Amino acid sequence: MSITMASLLLSGIAIMASIYATAKARDNSSRLLAIEEQRESDRLVDRSKASLSVRREKDGSSYRLYISNSGNAAAKNVEITMNGKPILEHKVIPQGEQEKKIIGPDSEVSYILAESMGKGNNPPYIIVISWDDDSDKKGRYETTVS
Repeated sequence: MSITMASLLLSGIAIMASIYATAKARDNSSRLLAIEEQRESDRLVDRSKASLSVRREKDGSSYRLYISNSGNAAAKNVEITMNGKPILEHKVIPQGEQEKKIIGPDSEVSYILAESMGKGNNPPYIIVISWDDDSDKKGRYETTVS
């Protein structure tokens, strides 16, 4: 084999390796772009979501039920059930409590719990909360509070 043939063969191999490396780099670049686009999409969705949770806390001689929104968006059209009933219809919630339909980002609302008003008014309570937010997905949180 002559030096010219060997040079042509090595040049061909180098060109093929270069083409392969370019294709691989383009594929990796496409994957990285897709990952970054997904992260941005997730970030935008996260900014438009409310995230509600519930806790029961002693407040002086009584208890309160706190509904907290740790999300970045307001929870709207909030609906709360307590042991299967709308919260204001549950016998442990005193008359005169106002229904809280909107809970802002990084804020909370509370309901007085009149647990001493008779048998069957004590925890545990099964709490289900549903709401709308700017993410266009209905939010839902369910827990048992003791």
